[in-house]
Amino acid sequence: MGGGIQAEGVAGDPQHVGSFLTSRTGYRLGLRVLFAYGGLFAAVWMVTLALGLGVNQAMWWLGAPPNVRVFLGSTLSRGGMLVAAVWLSALALRWATGLRAGEAMFSRRPGWWKDIAFGLLLSTGMMLAIFAVERAAGWLVAGGWALRGQPVDAWLRTLWLSLWVNLVAAVGEEAMYRGFLLNGLSRAWGRWIGLFAMAVLFALPHILVAGAATTYTALFILLLSLPGLMLGYAYLRTGSLWLPMGIHFAWNLLQDDLLNLPGGRGGESLFGLLTRQQGPGWIVGTSYGIEVGLAGVVTALVAAAGVWIWTARRNQPG
Repeated sequence: MGGGIQAEGVAGDPQHVGSFLTSRTGYRLGLRVLFAYGGLFAAVWMVTLALGLGVNQAMWWLGAPPNVRVFLGSTLSRGGMLVAAVWLSALALRWATGLRAGEAMFSRRPGWWKDIAFGLLLSTGMMLAIFAVERAAGWLVAGGWALRGQPVDAWLRTLWLSLWVNLVAAVGEEAMYRGFLLNGLSRAWGRWIGLFAMAVLFALPHILVAGAATTYTALFILLLSLPGLMLGYAYLRTGSLWLPMGIHFAWNLLQDDLLNLPGGRGGESLFGLLTRQQGPGWIVGTSYGIEVGLAGVVTALVAAAGVWIWTARRNQPG
């Protein structure tokens, strides 16, 4: 494919995004985007809280059995969260920049599905490699399967919940941070400043996630910015969210719910291995995940290299 506007750029803009903007215009647009991001973040948080509490409360009032609570309740709550995150991100993007989600987030150019498939395979391969290395080094001990001995419907419920949990993270966060925030800040301040600013803003909310307090706050933000940079780079190289969504989904699914790389018994969506992490924290990470260890740094760098290799041919002129 030709290296036109979408290659290494933000959807709908010249390749050197922001170069045509005056300092005053860029400053005002940047403030507009940040203001919209604040409103978007608050709105998504309120919808998430309302749906999570509301649906769970309704299921409790109705005395719904486990299958109904998960298959119906999680579909309503998590599905609503996903739709809200994408729709609100599209509204914010339209208001702040004038771009439509169809062109800036979910462009259906030829081969879009291959980007999803490559992203899934890339993260799957990296997580399996980390698991193999940690097992060989004695840093990760596996003690069986989380659902061993459970009936089929228990497996299906957990798999269904895991699917929704990881879809909400992969699609919702990509729409908010890469589809909206990276697009807006890149148009205001230029591609690279926008990329780094987005990565820091992507890292900040993760401070509230369980296990984050085990790492110094400044170091945590720095380390969590690396996956944000990698996913943003994947977006810039393709001009759509398909590739970063594939990477993000498989990264979370395999790390947390299948291979359980952080160790411990995991959450309610864990359907894979029960593991115990006993390697050095600066290498394997903490209960938060591999992102706060050398394993996460290497994984983000390797993923960025994989993105470059995957997109290099399509982005060549001609």
